[in-house]
Amino acid sequence: MAVTVTDTVTDTATVSATATDTVTATDTVTVTRKRNDMPMRVSAVALSRLKGVPKDPVEQVRLVRESGVEGDAHAGPGPRQVSLLALPSIRAMEARFGATLGFGRFGENVVVDGPLDGVEVGDLIGIGDAVLEVTALGKECHKGCAIRVKTGDCIMPREGVFARVVTGGEVRAGCGVRVVRPARDLAVIVLAGGRSRRFGTDKRFARTRNGKALVEAAVEVARAVTPEVWLSVGAAESIEVLGVRGTPDDVAGAGPLGGVVTSLRRCGAPVVVVFAVDQPGVTPDLLRVLAVRNDGPGTCLRWRGDLHPVPCVLRPDAVQEALEGALSGEDRSLRWAWERAGVRAMAVEEIWDLGDPEALLANWNRPEDAAGAMA
Repeated sequence: MAVTVTDTVTDTATVSATATDTVTATDTVTVTRKRNDMPMRVSAVALSRLKGVPKDPVEQVRLVRESGVEGDAHAGPGPRQVSLLALPSIRAMEARFGATLGFGRFGENVVVDGPLDGVEVGDLIGIGDAVLEVTALGKECHKGCAIRVKTGDCIMPREGVFARVVTGGEVRAGCGVRVVRPARDLAVIVLAGGRSRRFGTDKRFARTRNGKALVEAAVEVARAVTPEVWLSVGAAESIEVLGVRGTPDDVAGAGPLGGVVTSLRRCGAPVVVVFAVDQPGVTPDLLRVLAVRNDGPGTCLRWRGDLHPVPCVLRPDAVQEALEGALSGEDRSLRWAWERAGVRAMAVEEIWDLGDPEALLANWNRPEDAAGAMA
């Protein structure tokens, strides 16, 4: 008997079966994880030119990569670049305080209209076009905190969320807020099943500038983003890299599309990021941004008019059927498959602060590509 298990963010796993079915250890179980999407929006933004004082509400703020809120006294490198609070937490404190406190009183930069109590360190938060990575939960109040002095309590040590800016953007009240939890929502597929014809040797084991093999470096990049890493390899291959066992293609000779489809068949994550082993310029932050910025079946990148099929992000529930169809057809190119699945192209200019696009999207297809990168 085939059994389907559905696991959501807020519910425990449940087995779907009829009253007369019997589930045994030998039954096939298909696991599908679904994100419990609770749409949230920004209620207010605030900043302060001085430290140790409440922040003032403003119409909008600009988040700057690896710095924080432009013009805020706390902006700069470090793990606590942006502070967030949930509106329900502020309202509860106002009820206790017996008065309207306003926004920024707890030192928060961003107020969101939904709960943040389930957020964990390492989670990703998309706010408008900006992407944040949660780095800390709570902090001690500044000396002389007016709220603590008045009530004997403050919510920032318990409920404040702090993050670094992965990619920046303008944020104002009304901006959409999306949370991606890499530990359970996200998987990364590393495509490593190519034949390396133009390279002359197996390029997966070509050495990068730091002395690591390309495949080792790729697995490390993927692991920096999520613990769920899939290494796609050729149909007849058996390989293990840094504890990640290769997943052989179900269809021999089907190219990158075969690797994507095979891995998606086995992966239960609702968000999947894909990149190739011969793209040594891909960074963890690029993968994080793709995971959060996607608002459809999938997103890849466009640079100077050229479409780059990978790196990309895919929603398996939205693309699986179309990709299966493309795999059974004559044209198995990723470009055609993405078009068929409705994958959109995002201009690299939208994420300009992540680095040089030429480096981010570079491919090692020939020995001279590697030599040029090592020069």
